[in-house]
Amino acid sequence: MFFEDAQKYPADPIFGIAKEFSEDKREKKVDLSVGIYRDENLKSNRMECIALAEEKIAPLSVHKTYLPMRGDVAYLDLVGELVFGKNFYTDHKDKMFSFQSVGGTGALRIAGELIAREFNCPIFVPEQTWANHRAIFAKSRLDVKSYPYFHADTHALDFKEITSFIESIPKKSVLVLHVCCHNPTGCDFTNEMWQELSKLCFARELLPFFDFAYQGFANSIEEDAYPVRYFASKGHEMFVTYSGSKSFGLYGERIGAFFAYGKNGTYNVGSSGLNLIRGNYSNPPRHGAELIKTVLQDSNLRSIWENELNEMRERIISMRVLLKDALTKLNPSKDFSFLIHGNGMFSLLGIEKEKVFNLAKEEAIYMPGSSRINFAGLNKDNIDIVAKALIKGM
Repeated sequence: MFFEDAQKYPADPIFGIAKEFSEDKREKKVDLSVGIYRDENLKSNRMECIALAEEKIAPLSVHKTYLPMRGDVAYLDLVGELVFGKNFYTDHKDKMFSFQSVGGTGALRIAGELIAREFNCPIFVPEQTWANHRAIFAKSRLDVKSYPYFHADTHALDFKEITSFIESIPKKSVLVLHVCCHNPTGCDFTNEMWQELSKLCFARELLPFFDFAYQGFANSIEEDAYPVRYFASKGHEMFVTYSGSKSFGLYGERIGAFFAYGKNGTYNVGSSGLNLIRGNYSNPPRHGAELIKTVLQDSNLRSIWENELNEMRERIISMRVLLKDALTKLNPSKDFSFLIHGNGMFSLLGIEKEKVFNLAKEEAIYMPGSSRINFAGLNKDNIDIVAKALIKGM
């Protein structure tokens, strides 16, 4: 028979942990695994700007007809301005192809299939990267390779090692770059490093592929877009995948976007992209795009959004500081400063996999086997409990 011959696959490492956590009956359990933002009460409630936007659009939601295959063009223009800057986007929109995607993940998958079909080249991802990058690109039939990024012993990246490796990769390869808030390390390139990488991409004829999932979580909406805007200003052909999950708290709405930019235009890329979309999901969902569009078009809602995003970023920073201080108090001889030097929700703690599993079993502290910690799972009530448990494994 068909079904019994199907292969059984292991549970996803992140969502599998979430399931274990939900089934744990201990009162003081702590979830540091799934990459979602939570407030001080450890709730992932909708943002105020989104709640107000939903009230605003409710009377207007008369029909539920299909969006075009590209999606909501007004939404794409507004996100394009966020990513590339309003002036650049307005002046160069005719050299871009974009589509609304089913989350950032959907944008990555269509982009991966496009690369496999049209370019027939390897794709390089950081050695430490979002776990789903490799799965998505492998299922897109790409030759997925890694470039060195992060050293666990120093909790830092070695830029000389990175650039030396990039100098050796085949010309006309694709290079995946986290724009900011690198997942899982939290270690980002400086502006000077981005400038050097731009030169390298030109020298090696590489296609920069920016994954932009955390705009506003590192420094600010504008500052976090620097890498994309700098490369675009230099005239690179480039891909950008964008997620609205974190910056707008729209995880379940599966809203994202894809942009291809080339100074000589992207007509053929656009034609191929639309063909792939038709064979995948045909049309994207309406609601998430309508919400983001409403927030960005309304000056009051946009102001609320920007303030909320600032508060989210500041909370993450404060949790980094509190955990660093709590661990230092328990073990003054060890340097935990790497916790406050990173950006975004994540950091790698460098705990052995077996000890990570023991933390869940013995202390009800849940994180992936890589020891990637999500700071949004911390608050003032559990920080000391977590610190005491972590010290045992570090």
